[in-house]
Amino acid sequence: MNRYRADAQTIDQGIESIQRAIELASFARENFPGTIDGDTSINLILKNTFIRALKVHQMRLILVKYKMNSKMIDLFDKILQLAEEIINNCRENPISIEDSIPYCAYDRGHLDEAYGVIGSVYNERSKFSCEGLGVQERDSKFLSESVKNYENSLKYLPNDDPNFALFHYLIAAYKLMIGGHTLHEIKQHAQKAKECEKEVHPVFGDYVGDSFEKSIVFQSLEQLRRPYYIVSDDDYFLPKACQVSSNSKEEEQRFIQEYKDKTGGIEATKMDLSQAAARANAELLRNGYWFLNDVSKGDNN
Repeated sequence: MNRYRADAQTIDQGIESIQRAIELASFARENFPGTIDGDTSINLILKNTFIRALKVHQMRLILVKYKMNSKMIDLFDKILQLAEEIINNCRENPISIEDSIPYCAYDRGHLDEAYGVIGSVYNERSKFSCEGLGVQERDSKFLSESVKNYENSLKYLPNDDPNFALFHYLIAAYKLMIGGHTLHEIKQHAQKAKECEKEVHPVFGDYVGDSFEKSIVFQSLEQLRRPYYIVSDDDYFLPKACQVSSNSKEEEQRFIQEYKDKTGGIEATKMDLSQAAARANAELLRNGYWFLNDVSKGDNN
């Protein structure tokens, strides 16, 4: 899907224009509260929900700027601040689905936007480069925050919204990276995303496209259909600790500890750390994810 990409100057101008609109509308609300009543066009734009909608647009623009340079931590903080303001405002000023309003101010839409943007900004923050390895690694703490907020956004998204599919793919891919999640979870996310894509295609076309995260999900599921992987829906994925082979004892111990942390302390003896499993993990590692096979189901010689 082709999207317009604005330059930094245009984005800055947009952010400033929205900020002036927010300040003007907020000033009018505070100093001339009597003008808010009624249904005239000027009254509608002074309503609290319209100001909230402006903040949603500003938040999204700042996110675009942050993606251009994720080292600008002040933008990260500003996005989280705006998102929290929007979420709190939705809780304080809920709108019933039965309400008749002639402007876009439904709180469910604003909540899915706020949580979705928090997920995106933590996603960007999680990225860092490992120069010695020549690959991009992820900070699992920030990536976990990203997953949590994408899942919160899904609570407010209808299942025929294209972002419903996108977020399920993102969540599934990042759960594979983080580890400590079952195959059943990954399959559920993939299934819901596929169903949504099919439903929205007549209107939105191939909205998700062949994204990196979508590819990770289906590549992993395809790998696990191969006969030398004995996998059940209750099996866990091993966390992607680093981009190196798992043959060394040091790395095995690292895997054990991370796996135990992710799964609440399941005994390390559940893991098959044989050379065969190490080679299988190394193969999956080249595709960006690892799989843990239960020792009781495989060859442990």
